Order: sequence, then C-alpha cells, then structure tokens
Amino acid sequence: MKIATITGSGTLDPAVFIHLPRICVIVLRGTITVNGLPLHSGQALITDTTIDLSVSYTDASGIIFHSAELEEDYIPAGFGLKTDRSIEYVIGDNFLDFQSTEEVREAALTYIIKRLTFAEIAEDASAQASMTQKNIVGQVIDFMQNRLDEQLSSEDITNAAGVDRNSLNNEFSKAGLGTPLKYFSQMKLEKAKHLLENDKNSISQIALSLGYRDVSSFSHFFTKHTGKSPREFRDNLHWLL
Repeated sequence: MKIATITGSGTLDPAVFIHLPRICVIVLRGTITVNGLPLHSGQALITDTTIDLSVSYTDASGIIFHSAELEEDYIPAGFGLKTDRSIEYVIGDNFLDFQSTEEVREAALTYIIKRLTFAEIAEDASAQASMTQKNIVGQVIDFMQNRLDEQLSSEDITNAAGVDRNSLNNEFSKAGLGTPLKYFSQMKLEKAKHLLENDKNSISQIALSLGYRDVSSFSHFFTKHTGKSPREFRDNLHWLL
C-alpha cells in the first residue's frame, strides 16, 4: 500500500505515481483536480491510468492511495462518487486524526474500496432496501450519521442493522472501526468539534443539537474524549486564530 496525504494548496509531482497502474483519490475538503477534472468534498475517483497524471489542489485535504486491491478486475475505474460521509469518517479516524497501525490502515482501505466499488450499484437501489452483509457497515454508518442529534444505544444500532450484535461487531472490526457504539461516539465527537469551530451558537445550543439534555452531560462526554472542556476547546481555537 502506498499513500499520500493532501493538505492545503499545490500540485503533486507526477513521478510519485510512476509504476502504479491505478490510484484512488478521495477528497475530504476543498477541491482536488485530477487531469482537469475537479473533485469536491466527499467525492472520489479511481484512475484508469497514472501516465502523465496531473494532480493539483486548492484549500483541500484528502488522500491518494494505491493498494493491490485496486488492480482487481471487478473495480470500475474513472467514476466519481457523490458525497459519502462514511468514507470521510473512516479516513479521518485512520489517516488524518489518529495514529494507526499499518494493519488498521489496510483494513480501512479495504472497506473504502468496497464502498467505492458498490457505490454506483447502490445509487440505483431503493433507499429502503434491506441491509446485506456486503454493505452493512456502510449502511449502519449512514444510519448513525443521520442520527447524530440522538443518543443511540447498542440495541438501537443492532436493531437498525437487522443482525445480531456479535455479527455487527465483527463486521466493524474487520473494517478496522472498533465497535459500532464507539464509532458512533467518535462521529458525534467529530461533529461536536466541527460545530465548536465553525458554529456561532452557544455551547448549550450545540449540546442540544447533538442530543444532550444539558451542557453538563455534553461537557462530560467531550472532556472524557479530548481532555478539554468544550469551552477550553473553543477558546484555544480562537487563541490560535
């Protein structure tokens, strides 16, 4: 596995991609342009070739990777992906925000590739289609993403998946994501950080928007996972600015 992280603005040296038959570009924020094709937040592209590949980026963050799995015949090349928040969280957890082992990164990339591979098929399926083992992790993440304003239990998540808890935990573990409930907490934490950084609402309003009945509960959750209270986190951001 080869991987490059993109941040800020600039261009990549084409020599980086020599001898790689295919690469996958995934955009978290901003715009990454591949051979004249702009990709925006939440979009991805698997290239047909890397010969004379041109990659530039503006106020962007994202990843470019090559894995042996990209060479499999079943993976379609050259398609863009609509905004996919589950992939964004997988990247954020395993490549940008936290130190991860090579094994965990490989598992995360395997999940991302599968998610990309079946994306076009999923677009044609009914939004109410039942979850299957093949895409259950992605669908559960979508379910949780749409309920960040709620307090979900393990039972809530398991019932939504339609499988037993051990099976669901195993699927998440194989994708390198821990347990579903811990992953939901991480999603909620990242949303809280985003709101504290970009939202002008008060901390109490942010707490309510994330499903907490009071600031105390929200503050306890945030401090437990970051070592700082929401107020300290926001004040530090303002100081840095």
